[in-house]
This record gives sequence, C-alpha cells and structure tokens, in this order.
Amino acid sequence: MAAPPSIRPARIEEALALSELCVRSKGAWGYDEAFMALARAVLQVSPQQIAARDVWVATGADGEVAGIVALGPSEEPDTLDLDKLFVEPQRIRTGIGRALIAHAINQARRRRPKASGRFLPWHAKYNEYRVLGAYSGLRSRKEKRYFKRLRIKFVT
Repeated sequence: MAAPPSIRPARIEEALALSELCVRSKGAWGYDEAFMALARAVLQVSPQQIAARDVWVATGADGEVAGIVALGPSEEPDTLDLDKLFVEPQRIRTGIGRALIAHAINQARRRRPKASGRFLPWHAKYNEYRVLGAYSGLRSRKEKRYFKRLRIKFVT
C-alpha cells in the first residue's frame, strides 16, 4: 500500500504549474477543446489565492505535486466553496483526492470552529464524487452524473 500523500500550503511561485495541473486534470475526463478553452480561465490558480493561504497541494513520495485543493468565498453567508479539487491524471484513484478533500474540510472547520459538516453538491462527474462515498445517496441518474457545487456550511 502506498504511503498517504503529504499536504502542504501551495507556494506563490507554483501558481502557473498548479493552473496547468488543473487543466490537465479537467481534460482527463474527456471534455472537448471548445469547453476546455472556456474553462481555462476558471481553472487558473492565482498568486493572490495562494497568498491568502487558501490553496494546498498534495505531494507523492517522490516529492512531485500530485494534486491541489482550494477553498474560496461563497455567495451564501457563513459558507466556503470548494473552489478547486484536481489530481494529476495518472494519480487519479490513488487516494490523493480523498486526502485533499479531508484536508480542505479540516481547514474549513479550523476557520469556523462551529462547522456543522453539512454539505451541498459540488460540480463533478459522478465517478469523481463516488470516490468520496456520496454516490450511493443520490437518487436520479442526472444527480449521479453532475453536481453544482460542494459548499461547506457553517453554523454560527
């Protein structure tokens, strides 16, 4: 069994490389070039987001960056959005995504100690979300295929 990934805060100088990781990871799910061209701007990791300490990376035993997770502000009060969760395509289904989302939840709870841990869906294909154990709770085929967003809701 492989060792769990190490998770650390992202570094500002990694912004471009992390943006490219997001694009590679999104592209691995078979989206067409037109969609990927439109999505590229949304997939960018900004130096400001990193400086705000809202971005973390997972590294494998080899020290290479294997995935990224980022939290961001939400339009809803007392809520953080899971802004990004991407894993290098060759490392998908190795536990990196699960470790990153657990880290993001812990960071969110640290920021708001009264976190309830209630979640709303996150935009993802069902295979990505099923890894987190939520797939079996969804009813319709449409629900199982696509989600809007994961929001970490806090009780204040």
